[in-house]
Amino acid sequence: MKLRIRGNSIRLRLLRVEVDALGRQEAIVETTRVGPGPEDKLSYSLHTHASEAPIRTQWSQGRLQITLSAQLAQALAHTEQVSISEQITYDQEVLTVLIEKDFKCLTARPGEDESDNFENPQESHLCSEK
Repeated sequence: MKLRIRGNSIRLRLLRVEVDALGRQEAIVETTRVGPGPEDKLSYSLHTHASEAPIRTQWSQGRLQITLSAQLAQALAHTEQVSISEQITYDQEVLTVLIEKDFKCLTARPGEDESDNFENPQESHLCSEK
């Protein structure tokens, strides 16, 4: 799972195995060391929840937890749906959360393992083999 944060937006890009796990209501967790101390870690996770709220976020002690309704997780896992987006308002500020399938790049990127990425729908027969 890739995380991108910019301004008031969070974007998660999921591999096939991660989308499948969400469809089974399993959590996806990533941790990144961001400093010299063993406790200097950023942890982010994506879980499902049973409520009708599309997407929820929570931040506590260096951990970002995003939850997605189980119904939306099923749709992402079992249909051609590409992404789920939600705008959440916190004290008059809007946070945009985008959860999407991670597609293979249209051009080769040396050193990048894309074996579990989704096929890019924009890929044409003119693209060179990777």
